[in-house]
Amino acid sequence: MAEHKLLTISEMAYIHNITRTTLIYYDKIGLFQPETVDENGYRYYSPTQIPLLREICFLRSIGISLDDIKLHNKHKSSSYTFNILYQQQEKIEKDIQELQRRKERIAQRVSIYQNAAEYAADAFKPTIEYFPERYAVIAPWDQEDISLRGLNRVLTGTWHIMESHDILPCQQWGSILFKKHLDSGNPLQGACTYSLLPEEVVRKGKLPNIEGLTVIPAGYYACVCKYAMPYQWEPTEKLIHWIHSQGYEITGDLIDACLLDVVFYEREDDVDFCQLQIPINYEEKRQEERPV
Repeated sequence: MAEHKLLTISEMAYIHNITRTTLIYYDKIGLFQPETVDENGYRYYSPTQIPLLREICFLRSIGISLDDIKLHNKHKSSSYTFNILYQQQEKIEKDIQELQRRKERIAQRVSIYQNAAEYAADAFKPTIEYFPERYAVIAPWDQEDISLRGLNRVLTGTWHIMESHDILPCQQWGSILFKKHLDSGNPLQGACTYSLLPEEVVRKGKLPNIEGLTVIPAGYYACVCKYAMPYQWEPTEKLIHWIHSQGYEITGDLIDACLLDVVFYEREDDVDFCQLQIPINYEEKRQEERPV
């Protein structure tokens, strides 16, 4: 019976579409070694080794670590192979979910940039939008320092509160202006900065016991985008006037959501690009207007 022709390292690498360096490394770590090494140090492989290297290449292609592949080669059982494949399948599913979340965040940021560009051409365009229930950590403004610097300092405080509970703050924050103070002559009285809880924390169902945790109610909001800080009252006053002119009533506290802060775009003035959100009785009014 004729002996099998041995394959050089270059031939073995070519067959499996990998590099010679990869095979040398596999040999070094004891994952896949040549059948023989001659006196000059040249590595030679048997054709009978091809199925094993093919399996190693497959496992690497689906993301299995080299250490796990070494264990797989050691055990050589169908049950072990099933377990390692099943575990990798679960890991990939989680990775896909995380990538989808990242994709959504990117899409959201792209939309925000588009809105910022379009806003310059259409300075006041109110819309009515529905928002689900949101959870936020709030902290009151320093009434002695109502400024960009003062608001940033308070915002950092809300982040520190979250971090003390091992929660990584998400990139959604803004201010809350309280409805009860709108007609007081000082609508900024008691105003707060908020930072939303990340969605993954809310999805767990059991909210952490955090100081300053509050609920921003679900519902319909009259909205408008603006280049202005929350304490610059003119845009808010303008939207309130529009709400009343449409026959709506304000039903809750005002949300001033920061979409882009001054770090992310080129403007001469130091103001954020925000969306003002004022809750209104939109659904109730629609039902009243429906014909009987």
